[in-house]
Amino acid sequence: MISFFEWSLFMKSVLDLRLVIGFVVLSVSIIWSNILYNSIIDFNLYQDVEITLLMCLKYIFYSNRYVQLIIIIIAILGLFKSNYIGWIAIANIFYFSLFDMIFVALPQVLSQYSPSFLEYLVVLIPLIIIAILNSFQILSKYNIRSRDKLKLNVNAMTLSLLFVSYRAYLLLYFNFGYWEILEKIK
Repeated sequence: MISFFEWSLFMKSVLDLRLVIGFVVLSVSIIWSNILYNSIIDFNLYQDVEITLLMCLKYIFYSNRYVQLIIIIIAILGLFKSNYIGWIAIANIFYFSLFDMIFVALPQVLSQYSPSFLEYLVVLIPLIIIAILNSFQILSKYNIRSRDKLKLNVNAMTLSLLFVSYRAYLLLYFNFGYWEILEKIK
């Protein structure tokens, strides 16, 4: 039999881990939104273009950054669901970060110069968060049995690999430079 003290400590640890995961999701969302905002501001400052809302939306579309925005929205919505779908939505942002770094960002870095320890360290951060998401405390908060853990991880990986492959396709065939985007949004 579990005492009240043990139960309250267990619930406190579950709540703390869920808050940490939520904080990390919101931090990643803020970082990606800041990168998008800074690229729009750079576009405004250096290209001397008066930015409107329609031009911002066109820039997001032509610069292929809307895939990250979709993942941010999915992950934030997943924070409010305490079931399988919420867990997959939250894990999706970290699997996307991991696979995007491995399949899209690191090959570009490796082709330009030799990698440093920092590039490899950045790959480890999503792995650590995914390990925390697979902990018993988080899985119990989302009412997930331990036998379903593999199925959920495969679903989250598949969803994130679909997003990464779509983003890689867009970068391969529709990677526009600043001047091309400027011509398209005017």
